[in-house]
Amino acid sequence: SQGIYTKMRKLESPLGASLLNDIGMARAIFKDLKGASKAFAEAQRIFRHTNTIETPDGCLLLMNAGNNKKALGDIDGAMKLFSEARDIRDRTSSLDTPDGVRLLVAIGTTLSEQGDQDGALEAFSEAYNLHTRMDTLDSPSAALVLNYIG
Repeated sequence: SQGIYTKMRKLESPLGASLLNDIGMARAIFKDLKGASKAFAEAQRIFRHTNTIETPDGCLLLMNAGNNKKALGDIDGAMKLFSEARDIRDRTSSLDTPDGVRLLVAIGTTLSEQGDQDGALEAFSEAYNLHTRMDTLDSPSAALVLNYIG
């Protein structure tokens, strides 16, 4: 797919950036974290170049890239990307989504790993409140959030 997009000169577009995000996710699933990092970095460059980072797809990329950085041991780099995604979701009123919940859980687990249990609990509580507003308290995601809250 990437080759086709490149030949058609469509890779330098938000759709191309989303494709690179998907490629990064596939590489991460198969434990090619360095390859995933390259795909995420290129997708991020395109989203920024096309001024579309402040979209749901841009936020999804930031979260995925943050999770990949976290898997590589770069907790500070991960938190920076999660924070940027959170700021964008707040500015664009797009936090109340399943991806918003996943972002808050990523923030909470990262804060917990950094030793900030109060911050982690705040993120998990906010994720739970999102589930309440979205009427998804019976979902596996809500059960996971409750497990984190304790």
